[in-house]
Amino acid sequence: MDEKEKKTLIPDIFIPLLFMCLHILAQAFGMFVVSLYLSFQKSAQGAVQLDELKDQLSGMIADPLKVSAMSFIAALILIPIYTFYLRSRRAKLPGVLEKQRLSGQEIIRVIITSFGVIGLVNLWMLLLQGLSDKVPFFSAQLEEYDELISSLTGDNLPLLWEILVTALLVPLSEELLFRGIALAHFRRSLPVVLAVLLQALLFGLFHGNFVQTSYALIPGLVFAWAYIRYRNFLVPILMHSCFNLFGGVLSSYLEGAGELVQGLFTGVIEFSLLFSLIFIWQDIKARRQQPKREI
Repeated sequence: MDEKEKKTLIPDIFIPLLFMCLHILAQAFGMFVVSLYLSFQKSAQGAVQLDELKDQLSGMIADPLKVSAMSFIAALILIPIYTFYLRSRRAKLPGVLEKQRLSGQEIIRVIITSFGVIGLVNLWMLLLQGLSDKVPFFSAQLEEYDELISSLTGDNLPLLWEILVTALLVPLSEELLFRGIALAHFRRSLPVVLAVLLQALLFGLFHGNFVQTSYALIPGLVFAWAYIRYRNFLVPILMHSCFNLFGGVLSSYLEGAGELVQGLFTGVIEFSLLFSLIFIWQDIKARRQQPKREI
C-alpha cells in the first residue's frame, strides 16, 4: 500500500459508516413523521399529546403499514442524496454508477442468479433450523426472527404499495449505499476481494438481528460480484428487487396459492441455484485463464 492509499484508507472506511448512520437517521425521521401524522389524525382537537406520540412510536415496529410508510419516507430522502454524492464523486471513485451495455443473455443470467440467491438463503435458513434443535442460541434467534417477520407481514398492505416500497425504493436506496458508496470507497483503498467482503459484512450488520445479518451476507456478496462482473449498476438493483419481490413480498401469496404453485416455485429456485453456481464458476474460471497484466 503506497502513501496515497494510506491517506485515503481512513476516509474510505469512515465515509460509508457515516452514510449508514444517515440511513438510520432517515428511517428514524420517517418513523417520527408517520407517528406524528397518526397522532394528529387520532386527536380530536388536532393537538398532539406527548403520551400518544410515544405510543405511536413504540407501536411502529409491530405495524407493517407504519414500517412500510417509514421506509417510503426514508427512501425518498436518501435516494437523491446518495445519487448526488455518487455523481459528484464519479471522477475520484472507481466503478461508480457504471452503465456498461448488457446483452439479452446476460440479463437472463442476472435474473436466474437472483432466484439462485433466494435458493442459497433458503438453504442457509434450513441449516439454521437444523442447528436450532441442538444449539439453544440458534433456536432463540430463530424464534426472535419469526416474531419480527410475523409483525412485519400482514393483509392490510396493498400489493402495489408493497412492490413500490419493498421491491423498488428500498432496493434502490440500499444499493446506492452499499454497492454504490461503500463498495466504491472500499475498492479505492483495499483489494477488491476484501472490499466485497467488507461491504457485504456491513450490509449484513445493517439488518440488525443475527438471522437477517447472517443470510444478508449472501446477497451482499453476490450483488457486489454481479456489479463488478457486469459493470452495470442496474444489475444489483434488479437482483435486489427480484430478491425482495419473490423472496419477501410474494412469499405469502405463494403460500396461499396451493401446493402446485409452491412446488413450481421451489423447482424454479432449485434450478436457478444450480445454474447460478455454474455461472459463478464459469466466471471465476474465465478470470483465472486471463493473462496477468505486467506491472
